[in-house]
Amino acid sequence: MRAPYPTNSLRWLAAACLAALPALAACQSAPAGRLQLPPPQSSDPPLNPNPTDVIRVYGRAPESLEFWLQIAFQARSSDSDCIIEKPFWEGGGQKGWGYDIHPVREGERWHADIVADRYLPGHCQWDIDAGATMIVRPTGSERVVLVAPLGDLRAYETPPDDAWRCTERHRHFDCNEEARRQQFEASMDPAIPVQILCKRNPPEGRRFGELPFVCNEPRLRNGAKVVHRLRPGQREVRIDLYDLDRETPPAPAKMDSNPQGAPR
Repeated sequence: MRAPYPTNSLRWLAAACLAALPALAACQSAPAGRLQLPPPQSSDPPLNPNPTDVIRVYGRAPESLEFWLQIAFQARSSDSDCIIEKPFWEGGGQKGWGYDIHPVREGERWHADIVADRYLPGHCQWDIDAGATMIVRPTGSERVVLVAPLGDLRAYETPPDDAWRCTERHRHFDCNEEARRQQFEASMDPAIPVQILCKRNPPEGRRFGELPFVCNEPRLRNGAKVVHRLRPGQREVRIDLYDLDRETPPAPAKMDSNPQGAPR
C-alpha cells in the first residue's frame, strides 16, 4: 500500500469542483462525487487535459455510517521540491499528496467515480494509480477509521504470485499457501463484493488498547472479502458497508457483481 499523505493535509480547504475536465465533460456525464482538495503547492501533480480512465465504485451503506474515499500518491523524485527535508522519524522523506471524493448517496445506495488518470506524474513523478483508502465514521462522530478496500494491479499482465506465497517472513505463522492463493484470487473477482464491517466498542467491557470504533478487524471479518484488486478491463467495483451494531451482513459468498444495476 502506498504511503498516505501527511496527516495535517486532512485539514483541507473547502471542496473544489473539477467537473469541467475536457474529456469527461464530453462524455455522458461528469464524474460522480464531490472533490475536496488540499491547499495548492508547486509540487502538486498537474491535471491531465484528457482523462479517460474512470472506475465506478458503488454499493450500499446504512445511514448510521459516514464515509468518503481518499486517493493518495507518493512522489518518486528526489528533487528538492518533492521531498520533506526532515529526519524520517519527524515525517521527512518523499512527499505525499492526495484528495478526497465524497460519494453520491441515495438512501442506502451510494456511488462515486475515481478518475485514475485525473492527474499526471509531473516533475515529482507521482506514483499514480486507482488504489483508494476509505475513511469511515459513525454518523455525527469525529472519530474515523481508515480501511483500504481498493488496490490496483492493472499494470501487471499476470498478478504477482509473491502476494500469496508463503515466504520467510511467514515462518512464525501457520501459513496455508493454498488458502492464501484462493483469497488472493477472490480479491480480483468482480463478482464478489467487498464488505466493510464496522462496530462500536462501548466503554464498559472494552479491553485495554481497544478503539471505540473499528472496521474490518480480523475478528469481524468472518471470511468476508475486504479488498478488491483491479485487473485490466475492470471498470466497476462494489463495496458494501455494514454497521454490525444495527444489522447483519449476508454470508460472504460469490454473487452477481451488480444485482440491482450499478448507478450510472
